[in-house]
Amino acid sequence: MTITVGNEAINRDAYAPYGYTYILIQNPATESGKITKVKVYCEIAPTGFEVGIFYKTDTNDFTCRSHTAIENVLLGYSEHDVDLDIEPGDYIGCYYGTGRVDRTDSGDGAWYLEGDNIPCTEATFTVSSDRTMSLQGTGVVTGLGRSKAIVVG
Repeated sequence: MTITVGNEAINRDAYAPYGYTYILIQNPATESGKITKVKVYCEIAPTGFEVGIFYKTDTNDFTCRSHTAIENVLLGYSEHDVDLDIEPGDYIGCYYGTGRVDRTDSGDGAWYLEGDNIPCTEATFTVSSDRTMSLQGTGVVTGLGRSKAIVVG
């Protein structure tokens, strides 16, 4: 069974500025599992790219459950192998020191916090409505002795 959680990594009409940690609001995880691939679409290739899986500890407070740095994120579309734990209700997010990840000014939005906050514990983010970033994670649902596809982001 395929699960779709989050945003497609596609070319969009705007971009999210660098120097912030973003957590995507749309489509949190509905199953427990492992994220094994991250997909991203960039207007300008980022440096210092990190991806994290976050969970809420309060309305706008988050803790990073799992995270990894990703080397060589390219201009345009790229995919990267990862190994990230995820639980129901978790969100995918990212940080990059330079570059531009595509976004559009519509959708559910994202939480953001200035600086590299991957990892973090109970960090307070600000919500920004109407933002959809081109970041997605995919992987497998674990448990009950079977695996299913999962998409996060």
